[in-house]
Parts: sequence; structure tokens; C-alpha cells
Amino acid sequence: MKVRRVVLVFLLSLFSMGLLAQSLPGTYSLVGDSDGTKPKSGAVIKLMLGADGSVSLSAVQPGQTFQDSGTYRASGGRMTMHFEAMDKGCMNQKYSLQGPVLTLPFKMLSDGPGASTWTSAADLNDENPPGAPQDIAGVIARTLSESQQQDNQQQRSNLDHLAVLTAPEVKGGLAEAYYVQANIFFLKNYYYEAWYGFAKASSLQPNNAVYLNNLSMVLMELDKYDDAVSILTWVTKWFPNLDAPLGNLGVAYVKGQKCSKAMPLLEKAMRLSPDTGIYPYAYGKALACMGRKQEAKRYYVAAWEKGFPGSGREGEPGAGEGENGGSGSGASGSSGSGAPGGSSGIPGSPERPGGHGGQPGNRDSGGAKQRQFPPEWVGHYEAKYVRARSGENAKEANTQFGKGMIGTNVNLQTLACAKEFSMDISSTGHISGHGKVMYVYQGKAVNPAMGLLPTFAMVGQGGFATDLKGGYQIRDWSFSGTVDPDGNVEIRGIPEQDLDLINVGKVQKIKTWSPLPPDAPGPAMRGPFHMTLATEKKSGPAIRVDQWLNLGDKLIRRVHYQAYIVKSNDPITPDCKYVKPKEEKCPASEYIKTKVSMSPHEGVTVEASKTFSSKDGQVQTQDETTTKIGTDSINVDTSGKISAEGSKGMFTGSAEFNPTDGSYAVSVGVGVDTASVIKDATGVESPASISEKVEFVYDSKCGFGIKGTAGVKAGKVGAGVEGCVFFNKGI
Repeated sequence: MKVRRVVLVFLLSLFSMGLLAQSLPGTYSLVGDSDGTKPKSGAVIKLMLGADGSVSLSAVQPGQTFQDSGTYRASGGRMTMHFEAMDKGCMNQKYSLQGPVLTLPFKMLSDGPGASTWTSAADLNDENPPGAPQDIAGVIARTLSESQQQDNQQQRSNLDHLAVLTAPEVKGGLAEAYYVQANIFFLKNYYYEAWYGFAKASSLQPNNAVYLNNLSMVLMELDKYDDAVSILTWVTKWFPNLDAPLGNLGVAYVKGQKCSKAMPLLEKAMRLSPDTGIYPYAYGKALACMGRKQEAKRYYVAAWEKGFPGSGREGEPGAGEGENGGSGSGASGSSGSGAPGGSSGIPGSPERPGGHGGQPGNRDSGGAKQRQFPPEWVGHYEAKYVRARSGENAKEANTQFGKGMIGTNVNLQTLACAKEFSMDISSTGHISGHGKVMYVYQGKAVNPAMGLLPTFAMVGQGGFATDLKGGYQIRDWSFSGTVDPDGNVEIRGIPEQDLDLINVGKVQKIKTWSPLPPDAPGPAMRGPFHMTLATEKKSGPAIRVDQWLNLGDKLIRRVHYQAYIVKSNDPITPDCKYVKPKEEKCPASEYIKTKVSMSPHEGVTVEASKTFSSKDGQVQTQDETTTKIGTDSINVDTSGKISAEGSKGMFTGSAEFNPTDGSYAVSVGVGVDTASVIKDATGVESPASISEKVEFVYDSKCGFGIKGTAGVKAGKVGAGVEGCVFFNKGI
């Protein structure tokens, strides 16, 4: 029953907060909140208060688990508590500890004011078997010492070195770094090095169920069942709803011919994880060792149907039961591939405790031929690119709200792309990986009326821009997942650290998003993420993605997801570049523009213009022909520029946004159009008109200035002149 997978870890961070009351540190179980809310049936929520000011929370229920950590301080009957992930805690509020009952000034299961009641777990010590809380540290210390006595000093030194290098890159610090390195050694069948790594991680965080479970897993590989049983007994006592430790302890008892003790453990594991085939298979082995071979066959078949063939393929239609569990060595305990003939390795996982216990086609367990896991898929993968981008062109990036003077155009572009990407696929189809994701979030807003604001001269363009602090930000990324023999990939995990967004001059926190494609908008964008792995003729095993996701959002209409992940032992730097916005330069300090226009159709204007500008003492000319298509004074011309004009009485305003470089210009002023004031005897506006206006203008490239416009229109033909002098030139 060798089932191996690299798993995520529970993270517990310790902080020193000074001296605490001696009676407060300890472990407490949640009774309920003051509004009557209680934990669900089968759920166990524990709070561990350390003497060093650390606090860790473990919430376990069938099928899932959650852990968080933080700090607390208690003095004079008042407490301050803060968690890293949860929005729970208190600030200098009253708490009480009366005997074993702890009352905290916040609710754990619901929001709003209130309190939560906890009871000390100290009264359980009398029931604790060997490996109880007061003894587990001794078991860990002993097995760590034994691992250091092996003849692999150089390998242990390498592991120490790698763990120290990795520690700053992972949230769990040095403990998680040892755990990650131990997983890598375990997947390579270097059990003695994995033993040392798991023992080091467990010694640094002795209450971490995942570290302890995986330490017991490698101890079972090395036939060190006494220590494995002691550790698993403690884990199953304090984390009773994690199926992996229960399954591992059951297998250990089967290996030791204590089959009656194994059965209730395996029964509970099957209830907690009914889709995992390894548990009914082990249960069948327990029945067989008790002489109940006919009953055992039913469980072998159930395991086969759930995708776990076992060491002897006992559940395959027409197969025999097998005397000693197939290729394993029965009770002798040598390291075979079956159960109980070989040792079990059922790693725990925060995403799904206990995992899947092996997939059909597992090479270690001999899956059905038609579903065999392709061996060429096993190995290391790098990415040529993994990215998600919105606002790739002007149409996608720009959104117009309102019209005329009150109209606002918003231009928003986002990017999430992998700067680093490394992924491994095991022989059982389990995926683990890490990387770094760069985020870009750039937005600008243009409104004609904003030129009237007195603070506009002070804030300039930046006051109406949205951008990540520093222009872009990079976040660490860890993920895990699976791939089945048909190439269906599922990956979970996105960078968790919030981004710092500067929005109208103020810093706010926003959530990260995934560069991998979700199944749908909304909550599904947090994962899991599904793709396809296939063997290509030229590049070999690869994952390719090129698809769009319509969000139905006014600002971000849709996102373009692209990925190209290939099997490679050579490091690849993914294509992920931050293109800094070009520095805006004023094309001219003053200009005069002549215009001639024709309106051949309703709502269509063809305009030819010649601009004479002065720059660095030289006169420059530029000819331009533009076709404007629009109605109600909002136009999008063929060059992509968006413009809006409006008037109210004699007050006028306009705005123009250029999505190619992010520049814009806004103006407000006064003017008159004779067509609106000169009418013939029938009350119809004159077909010919003269318009004049003077406006105060702000150009994001050139600053403030004064603009004057005069024009004449007769029917479908018009002509005009526009002149502007910016203050940087002088009036």
C-alpha cells in the first residue's frame, strides 16, 4: 500500500509576547458561542495558547481541516489576540478563566459581538495512552536522535542547507522548509533522509498533525512500528477526524497482527473518506488475518471499484484473494508494495485529509491496463509562460459611464503571470509545485468635470489613477493537485498574501487572483483549476492553455488565460514582463489646429486637420484624418481615442482619452453656438451656425493651459480652428 503524495502543510507561526499568567497556557476545546451556536457534529475545534505568546487554532471535521496561528497577550484580566488568516480576535478586552472554563470576548463560529466558551483539555490526560501530550516530545526527540545516527551525514547536511535556504520563501518558516525537503527525499525513496527531515519538522512544530503523520509514514517504511504507533496514537487522539492517521494506525496494527484493534480505526477512516479505496482494502486484510476471508473479498472488490487495486489485485473480477497480500511479505514487515505485506504511506492533506489513497493505474500498485498512468508523465515540469491578462486592447480596457460633462471613462488593465514556476508529478499522479506570481493592476479615470476640482492642480494625474504600490508586486505561490490517467489536471492553491493597491492616493488591500484558468466567474476563481496534460510529438508531456473567461463585469469584461507547461529538468524562466508605462512627454507647449469636416451620414463625421505646434523653437506640422462614429456627444474614433463633449447653457466641457499611451485631456469653460439661439420664423434652428468657446484645459502630458475654439458649420460641411497655450509656455 505505498501511496505517496506531496502535500500542503498547516502553518503555525510563533511570536514572543513576553511573560503570561502561568495558568492560562494550554489546550482548549470549543464548547460554543454566546448566541447558542455550537460546532457541527463530528467537528473538533481546539485552541492552543503557548507560554511564549503564540496561539494556534485547529478546526477538524470529516473531510476537511483548517489551521491558523497568531499571537496573544493577557494581563490584568484583559486580552489581546490576533490571528494571521481569520478575522477573529480581540483588542484589550476582558476574558475569564474559571477552573477549566475559558471565556473569550469574541465569537468563533459567527460574526458580531459576543463571546465564546472553551474548556481545558487537561482533564483528558488521565485517558491518554502512550504518546500522550506530555510524552510526544520525548518520542519525537528519540526518533530524531536515531535518524541522526545513520550513515548519511553528507545527505543530512545537504538537507539542512536546503531547508535553511528555503525557509525565507515559505510561510511556515524552517519547520515547513524541512517538511518540503523531506517530501522530496521521500518521493525519491530516500527514506532515511526523509526520516530526518520529517523528524526535524515535527520537533520544531510538535503539534502539527500533518508533520507527525508523515513522520509516522516514513517510520513504517523503515519498519519502526513502535514509534509510528506511539505518534499515530497521539495524533488520532487530538485530531480524531483526520482519516489519514486513523488509516495509518490501522495498517500498523494489521502489520503487528493486532487486527481487532485495527478494525474500528479503519471503519472510522472509511466513514470520514468514503471514496478512498485504500481503507476498505486494509479492512479486508484485517478481516483476512482474523480468518474471515470470504468477508474480506467484499472489501477488496469495494477497494477495486474505488480505484485501489492493492498489492495482489484481489478485487479484480475473477482474481483470487491471495495468501499474503500479493507481493508483500506478510507479517515479516519487509518493505513491499501491498498492505499489510508492505507499509502504508497515507499522507495527510489540509485540502482533503488523507488524500485519495492512490489512483487507478498507480505504477506501485499495478492498476488496470486500460487506465495505466503514463510513466512518461512522471517527473519535473517548468513553464514557458503562465499568465492571465485583462484589458488587452482599447475595446476591452475602456468603459464609459454617463455622457457629456458627467461622463467618465475608466481604463483598466490587469496582469497575473508566473515569474517562477516549478512543478512535480509523482507516479501516482499527485502534483506539487511552487513559484512566484507578478501582479499588475493599472487604472485611470477621465471626467470633464474633474478639471473644476480645486485639488486637481495638486494631485494631477496620480489623483485619478489606480495602481499597485511600486507599479507591480510579486507574491509566493504554492499549489498541489492531481492528474488522472486520462490527462485531466486539477490544481489547488493561489498566492494568499494580499496586494497593496494605491487607489486615488490611498493604500488599500486587495486579494490576489490565479494565473490559471478557473471553471467560471465568481467563487470558482479561487479554484480548483482544471487543465489537460498530453504528450505532444515535439515537446513531449505538456499542458497548454489559451482561453477566455467572460466575467460579466463592467470594468473587467473578460480575462485571457494562457499557459505552456512542459516536462523539463532544465530551469526555464517564464515569459512574464512588466512593461512600465512610458513617461508622458508634452508634444508641444502651444499649438494651432485647423479643421475641415464633412458629415455624409447621420452620426458619422469625417474630419481632416492640420496641427501647427511649437517645440524647442521649431514649428512642426501634422496632418490627420479621423472618422468619428458616435452619438450623444460620445465618440470613439478609428485611432481608438475616446472623446466626450457636453454643454449646459453657456458652460461647456470635454474629455479625450488615448488608450495607446494612457494620456488624457479634459477641459471646462464657456461658449456659445448660434444655432441654438438663432431660429427662423418657424422656430427651426438655422442650418448654418457659428460656435465659439474658451476653456480651461488640463492635459496629462502638458499640464494646464487655455484653449480657444471657433467654428462654422453649414449643413453637412464645417470648418474650424483651435488654439492652445499651456502654462509652461506662458500667456
